[in-house]
Amino acid sequence: MRRPCARARSSERSNYVSEDDSPTLKVSGIPSDPNGDEVLVQYQVSDDPNDFTGNHLIWESAWTDERAYVVPSGILVDGQTYYWHARSWDIGIVGAAFATFVRWYEEPALRRRFGEEYEAYRRAVSAWWPRRRRWEPGELGRS
Repeated sequence: MRRPCARARSSERSNYVSEDDSPTLKVSGIPSDPNGDEVLVQYQVSDDPNDFTGNHLIWESAWTDERAYVVPSGILVDGQTYYWHARSWDIGIVGAAFATFVRWYEEPALRRRFGEEYEAYRRAVSAWWPRRRRWEPGELGRS
């Protein structure tokens, strides 16, 4: 099993200038797991090439099995230098335990606390796959 949050291998691309305030970050492939567990990646953007934590972490995606992810508009500031990487994690036993906790404890607790508002949210937002844009109350469907 890979350690959670292990960095995926990547190659540097220096002096690249993006004309888009919402660039697409891409990896060549999702790492494989020797025992067949599902592997997810998380894309992160930092203002420091060696520190992707704390105040240096500008943005991070949800964990996903997608080879590309779009940084939302409004995150990056024109004229600034940013660095990005993708890190990987296999779900394994830890992920299964977390999913069980969410399904059988957290979701019913949220349902009791927020009632129909939570049900509307659940109908519009997938439990495990991120949306490309923020969900707003009253919005129907998934995207």
